[in-house]
Parts: sequence; structure tokens; C-alpha cells
Amino acid sequence: MKSNKYKLYLFLILNYSQNCLSININLEDNYLDSNGKKQGFWNYCNSGLCFDAYYLNDTLDGVFKSYYQNLKISSFGEYHKGNMIGTWYYFDELGHLYMELSNFEYKGYRLRKDDKDVEYKIKSYLKIYDPKGNCIEEGFAFYDDAEVEFEKIQASWHYN
Repeated sequence: MKSNKYKLYLFLILNYSQNCLSININLEDNYLDSNGKKQGFWNYCNSGLCFDAYYLNDTLDGVFKSYYQNLKISSFGEYHKGNMIGTWYYFDELGHLYMELSNFEYKGYRLRKDDKDVEYKIKSYLKIYDPKGNCIEEGFAFYDDAEVEFEKIQASWHYN
């Protein structure tokens, strides 16, 4: 009786394995649909960084990761309908966490800078870390998609 029991388990395992292997799912990387829109998982390199990203109808949607050419992670976070959500982590080339962004708001903000009104699309909470992992600055930051620099608002900025 014991050998029949093991034969049945072996049959079920093998049959399940074959069925799983025969499932036909399109897992093609860098897929463009019939309308030329990015869909699914994309992997590409640009300007010294490589990216793993998910797209839905040509819009970033899902987990996003960038990494240096030495394969150390550069950034990690998630997009939803093209907007950054959750908490994003940024690392230097040695792998040390140096910045964290969270609490994203996409309302558009007008701030006064050098006697001019400047508009920013995004507000988030920003933490900056030293190489030992200690938070050395934190506060709200305002920025635009194309802008690399953050506008720190002194009234809500803390230096630790």
C-alpha cells in the first residue's frame, strides 16, 4: 500500500509540473503592443544606469528599480499610473542608503524663490542619510519631474 501511495504522489507532482510548464504566458521583456505602447516588464540602460520597470499602456505602473553598472541598486520604489507612490529608496554606488522619499502629493505648488513664483508638481517627505545610515536632514521637498534639485522649505526642515 505504501508504494502505491508514493506512486500517486509522484504522479501528481509530475503531472502538476508538466501542466505548469505547458502554460503559455507572454513573459517577453520590452514588449510593445499593436499600438506601439510599452506593456509589461522592461529592462533597459541609459546614461550609466540600468532600469527594471513595469508599464501599462506606455505608463510606468508597478515596481521600479534602477541600478548602477556595477549592479548595485541605485533606486527602488513603485509607480501607480505614472506617479511615484509609497516609499522610494536611493543608494550610492557603494550600496549605502542616502535618501528616502515618501508621502507623495501631486497637486501643483507655487513657491516664492528669489522674488519669483516657481511652480512645482510634486511634494513629498524627504530624508537624507549619512554613509553610516543616520538621518541627518528631513522635511518636505518640492520638485518637478524634470528637476533634479529639491526646494527645501526651511520652516518644515529639520537637521539632526
